Amino acid sequence: MKIAFLTEYTEMGGGESNLINLAQELNKTEDVTIFCSGKVKEEAQKIDIKTIDFTSSKRWVKFFPLIGINSRLKDLLGEFDIVHAYSVNVLPLLIGLDRKIVWTTHGYWEKPFGLRARVINLLVDKVIAVSTDVEKICEFPNNKLTKIFLGVKLNNSKVTPNQWKHNIIRIVSIGRFQKIKGQDILVKAAKILTEKNPNLELKIIFVGDVNGNNPENIQFKELVVNLAKIYENNRLQFEFAGFKNDVSNYIDAANFIVIPSRYESFSMVAIEGLSRGRPILAPNIGGPIDIVTKEVGFFYAVGEALAMAEAMNCLINNCNKYSDKNCIERAKLFSIEKQCDAHIDVYQELLSD
Repeated sequence: MKIAFLTEYTEMGGGESNLINLAQELNKTEDVTIFCSGKVKEEAQKIDIKTIDFTSSKRWVKFFPLIGINSRLKDLLGEFDIVHAYSVNVLPLLIGLDRKIVWTTHGYWEKPFGLRARVINLLVDKVIAVSTDVEKICEFPNNKLTKIFLGVKLNNSKVTPNQWKHNIIRIVSIGRFQKIKGQDILVKAAKILTEKNPNLELKIIFVGDVNGNNPENIQFKELVVNLAKIYENNRLQFEFAGFKNDVSNYIDAANFIVIPSRYESFSMVAIEGLSRGRPILAPNIGGPIDIVTKEVGFFYAVGEALAMAEAMNCLINNCNKYSDKNCIERAKLFSIEKQCDAHIDVYQELLSD
């Protein structure tokens, strides 16, 4: 089976790393090519996935697709059995393509509802939602919509046992700097937590950076860094580690992982943390609801620093309830192998039709 993935995204984020991992896993039995550019193309080529240079820009005006006639692209895609769009702006370029077309929707910002959904429904043969929350907002016929959780490559290296010291806590937050990721909320929550617990020593490590040169995101990171400088003291420390390809060492050094996002359509970070035996503190919205259970983590009211601080305090005080083994077993439900198998089932069903 020949499979073409298409994405207009050039920077690496959670969705892009999943695309690379999924393509690598599918490539074990199928023939996979990614149409991409930028860092996504660089990462794909590092692991010997075939790529074809491809760029695109915003191609929707509300629900109206900006149709692009690209005869070379259509000729290239005509050689594949399955064409899988991994971003919404790719879809208008596929109008008129006589191939089975799959689209993965990652969140509400792609507007998989209303009039746009009616248009997309005419373009694609299958829509994949990445979480229950995303599935709920989709407005497609039941026979066209399916849910497949994203998966991660589970790290098989030996897990470092979680070293809890009741009054010395290390927390890691992983993600790009963008307002929706909520690093500012975590800084405020950390201040509240240490003020209410005079014997507590807390270190927060932020792993990640601004993707690209977006001025709004650069300004947001500056806000977070400046806020951390104001709040930092001998019992509250912050570290900004920058972008890291491999975050395992940071997760292993943490007592638990905090996801401070104002919204997460899924949460690759939650699975990565669980796979290293670390409990998760997550917002009570979106994808984390599919992943986190009371045996492996704790929820807090989204967007509220006080609620996050109280949840962090509860997790610390009940640390004995969260075993490394339970976290690792939970992560196994979201492996890249499971995601790959589910995609092959979808592709084979479409081709048999």
